[in-house]
Amino acid sequence: MDLKSRVFDCFPARQYGLVKLLRLADVVETDAIPSAAVECAGRPRLLINPTFVQQHASTPEKLFVLILHELYHVILGHTRGLKPVTPLDNFVFDCVINALICRQFPGSRYTSLFTDFYNGHVFPTCFLRPPAGWSPDKPAQLPSV
Repeated sequence: MDLKSRVFDCFPARQYGLVKLLRLADVVETDAIPSAAVECAGRPRLLINPTFVQQHASTPEKLFVLILHELYHVILGHTRGLKPVTPLDNFVFDCVINALICRQFPGSRYTSLFTDFYNGHVFPTCFLRPPAGWSPDKPAQLPSV
């Protein structure tokens, strides 16, 4: 199955991110980006690095989380281009988006994209993943780095 088909196949039908994905409709495989991104110049496109997907998002759940992360940038208005986005802005956006996704999909099949990719003992990337032993039902502890 090609990557574009896998992207559309990994979304649950009732997931509201699917509406945003269908508006993009153009999914482009490229190695010009490290993982995935939404390009909003002209017609919006979802750009996906197939090597990243093969190495880090090989399950439907991980691919879903990767795509949902990019769609949250659109849903939350980060791609409107009202002001230039700095690397710090993008890092903070990514922290918030990953936390939202983990709260919405707390199962390890979903959070494992973040826990497998980001080291929980490295600052500041430890904030891009749930801490060890995290559960949406209890307060999280700050990572010890």
